Amino acid sequence: MIPASYEGPSNGDYVAYVDKLLRTNPEFVRTQRAIASAINDAAETPGDQAASPAALLREKLQKIREVAEQAQRGGAARPAVKTHSMQTGAAAQTAQGRSKAEAKRRYQEIEREIDAKKAEATPKPRPWIQPFSIFLGVVGIVVSQFSPSFGSMLSLMAFLSLISNVLAKIKGK
Repeated sequence: MIPASYEGPSNGDYVAYVDKLLRTNPEFVRTQRAIASAINDAAETPGDQAASPAALLREKLQKIREVAEQAQRGGAARPAVKTHSMQTGAAAQTAQGRSKAEAKRRYQEIEREIDAKKAEATPKPRPWIQPFSIFLGVVGIVVSQFSPSFGSMLSLMAFLSLISNVLAKIKGK
């Protein structure tokens, strides 16, 4: 028996009926808008990706390097607020010296940040024999007492793991 409150599609058009039902759902509408927005953003800026922290630091470093080179050439930008004392020759040279020192200090700070990021990113040295390989070998020997085929397989995996670790260490990875 068909319930009395059933509102089926008119003329048997199930696709239009389901589409109408989906468009009344706020979750579906929000998802469709998010997808359309993502597609538009991707079409406007193809291949544009967020810069990595290292790339951002590199850009900062390049800007500071340019400021430092300008300061060395003597074309350092003067401060926006100029007083009468700064307009004298000696005061201008000290301001230029300060801007050089400031640029050099910022340059060194960014170099330290980059070195810290590199230190975090460098892989830690691997031991010749990893504890997991030893554990796998011991488990293989114990299990081989109950199930010789499975224990032999575990022992073989442990042996191959040991060989791969030694070869990786020899290659310097």
